[in-house]
Amino acid sequence: MLACIGGFLFGYDTSNIGSALGFIPYHLSSFATGYLVAGASLGAAVGALVAGPLTDRFGRNALLIADWRLILGLGGIPALVAVALRAHMPESPRWLMLHGRHTDTRKAFGRLGMEVTDDEV
Repeated sequence: MLACIGGFLFGYDTSNIGSALGFIPYHLSSFATGYLVAGASLGAAVGALVAGPLTDRFGRNALLIADWRLILGLGGIPALVAVALRAHMPESPRWLMLHGRHTDTRKAFGRLGMEVTDDEV
């Protein structure tokens, strides 16, 4: 059952990567696109090569319980960094302009490294 669920999730992730390619806001070469999509498969191949000797030494259960904790824990680090950085992110100048907040718009442009005058806003 676990192998079946793991295979399903791997295929699900691969299909999500393929579906998201159309939303990438920049052009990738054919090589870069292939590398991006194949990244999960390459990582799984490396993981399989490393997992064999480790499970022989430590046992399957110990590694599976410790890879999931590690994987989920490591995923939390970028999420915490993102939350901390978002606290300092200015509002979009476009949104501020649409809502008539012109003084705040000028400040937001300044925080983004662009000095503008009141007339330009």
